Amino acid sequence: KQKNSVADTYLEISSVSIRNLAIQYPKADSLALKNINLTFGPGQMIGIVGPSGSGKTTLVNALMGMLKPSSGDILIGDKPVQDISPDDLLANVGLVSQDYGRYELTVRENLLLGLPQEAVERLGDADLWSALSVACADDFVRGLEGGLDAQLGESFGGVGLSGGQWQRLALARVVLRDAPVWVLDEPTSAVDAETEEEIFARLKVAAVGRLVVLVSHRAWTLRGVDSVVVLDGGCVVEQGTYRDLTTDPTSRFRKLFASQLEGK
Repeated sequence: KQKNSVADTYLEISSVSIRNLAIQYPKADSLALKNINLTFGPGQMIGIVGPSGSGKTTLVNALMGMLKPSSGDILIGDKPVQDISPDDLLANVGLVSQDYGRYELTVRENLLLGLPQEAVERLGDADLWSALSVACADDFVRGLEGGLDAQLGESFGGVGLSGGQWQRLALARVVLRDAPVWVLDEPTSAVDAETEEEIFARLKVAAVGRLVVLVSHRAWTLRGVDSVVVLDGGCVVEQGTYRDLTTDPTSRFRKLFASQLEGK
């Protein structure tokens, strides 16, 4: 691990296993997830797709320990996720959610947000610029007056950022965290297609050796993943490689992304 890791020691994450998982929200008449069985290994990038309401975000929240299983288990390494302390989970799992934070602090404070003090003291400017580069955020930050120390947010007299720029800062924050598991829930939804392609090329390099769970609604972003899991109605209805799912005319994946795949 890098000398600037968030934690000096990590959980032994040989895999992330989901066994017969079911989740039902309070007062709901039906299960949001049912009979989910998946195993992810380190060094893999796994895509999660499905129509709206299929259970993608519920699965992400369960992986993060934010939802308690109604039945079944989620194991990170050999530990049930609910038995891992919040601090350990924070150190071992980096998350970019759809509701990425817009923290009106300096760029530096945005990147270091949530890190233990000992990690903050070890990190240098080169580490911050490296994380920004992976998220294709270094160029626009260099253009800000003050660079890493530029004040963000018009409420405090700082500079206003676009949604895509805020999102790239959130992604850089996860890269800087250096956790062994990354959960990326639509991490480039506010970014233009050209920048998105470059971000994923850089992420693929930066993510070597990590387990990455990627939720996406854009088919092409899944070309580089090791396996695609298709959810529908709270169930896994299909799993396979991008190539297999796009070449099979009967696949649920192909039907789901038909308009995006036309002419590809």
